[in-house]
Amino acid sequence: MHLFDMNVWPLLQTHSGERIHFHFEDEVEEHEWEDLVVLWKLIFDIDLIAVDGGVDAIIKNLSGKVLYETYEYDVEIKSVERTFMKEYSESLPDDINPINIKWATINLGKVLREELLMQVL
Repeated sequence: MHLFDMNVWPLLQTHSGERIHFHFEDEVEEHEWEDLVVLWKLIFDIDLIAVDGGVDAIIKNLSGKVLYETYEYDVEIKSVERTFMKEYSESLPDDINPINIKWATINLGKVLREELLMQVL
């Protein structure tokens, strides 16, 4: 499993409103993203909430130090929410992502990269 893959199987088997909480505090490999390097640990809390047909992910209190191009940035983000759906279509809005049904996982890597980049650009 990838660093930012999260198992959502328990939430897919339950009713809407059920929630799981995680705390993430880990270093990120230098080559995780081509254009962004995490210089120190990423730290955040995440609530995963079952919704009809998917899972809402609420990332809270995200902090870390990143390198973009030749500049270092301290990043703090209070809250970010994304929805992950079992039935996914490219025509859905950008803030809706697919659930990997084969492994019952969601990948937060794209979401985290987008949010970190928005803070430094």
